[in-house]
Amino acid sequence: MEKSYLKHVLALLDNYEIRGIDLPQAIDDVYDQLRRETHHYPTKKQIHEDLLCIIDAGMMHHLTRGYDVTPNATIFAHCAAHSLLEDLALFACIYSSSLSTDRLNAVLFSSSITKEQLTELLPPLLADIALQCRIFVPLSDGAFRIAPPLAANCRRIAKEYESGHPPLVSPTILCYYLKTIYPSSHTNWKNTDRPIIHYPYLNEILQLLPRRGIPNNREESRQLQTFYKDTLFHEFDHRCPICDIHLPHMLIASHIKPFRDCAHLYEPIDNNNGLLLCRNHDYLFDQGYISFLDDGRLLVCSELQKEPDHREVYHLPKDFHLDASLMTPERKLFLAYHRKNIFRR
Repeated sequence: MEKSYLKHVLALLDNYEIRGIDLPQAIDDVYDQLRRETHHYPTKKQIHEDLLCIIDAGMMHHLTRGYDVTPNATIFAHCAAHSLLEDLALFACIYSSSLSTDRLNAVLFSSSITKEQLTELLPPLLADIALQCRIFVPLSDGAFRIAPPLAANCRRIAKEYESGHPPLVSPTILCYYLKTIYPSSHTNWKNTDRPIIHYPYLNEILQLLPRRGIPNNREESRQLQTFYKDTLFHEFDHRCPICDIHLPHMLIASHIKPFRDCAHLYEPIDNNNGLLLCRNHDYLFDQGYISFLDDGRLLVCSELQKEPDHREVYHLPKDFHLDASLMTPERKLFLAYHRKNIFRR
């Protein structure tokens, strides 16, 4: 599969997925769009086979509400061709799709990798596209190795996925993606003296993005907000976890630490600083009427507990808790901020 074709198909799927598309609908949508764009377009059968390859490569996942392009693959699809971000985003796709980082490290970071080793280690599509990017450089004997200019970033990405809580999207990739959104902003930023959430990898973030604060103009962050919302839709399976509402226009990508309070560009784009909530529960959360403990249990402020029927009226079950998979170490840090600074108690 050609890299440019793959990126185009991923970008199309990324536009459609907000509706919660199933595989037959995804095939029809991609086919119709490609037919409008060119006289030479693949058949539906070929598109079906291509989408199965994309799923096998871990670049698109089957969720309850349909198929979603993964966040790393979304960045790969939309970034400039032949860019550093393109190479690193694909490398992050390789690691986010693997269950064995030890085996990946042993092969990818060796001094010499054969094409046979690569195709045996990776899904066919990832191996093919990796050789079309600039991740590897050829050696005189026909083998490959990771390109030296990429090695440090590749090792950083590999380390991120070795943790007990591998990220939904690589922090390294998010930093480079933010560089493309704000390549040379000269406007005054606010919150430059506020403390940043103490990420385990905060030093690495500040190495890549040393500028603190966020833009005064919220409009400058539109691309950031779009990606943030798409990522939360993916993570929360297109539904509010409290009431199960799944109509897209009824769902809000709610920041835990509000955008207005963020002290660094990384915070408002990080999915760990978010919950996907329906409009009702988003308002309750945003205004501090509800929050969550580190084990995911729902907290309800005393004002809403004065009347016995308030929990039922606002659909706040006593035994509700967020799924354990959502309670990442980073999200717990943001929820601690919410409980301290926003929750009404």
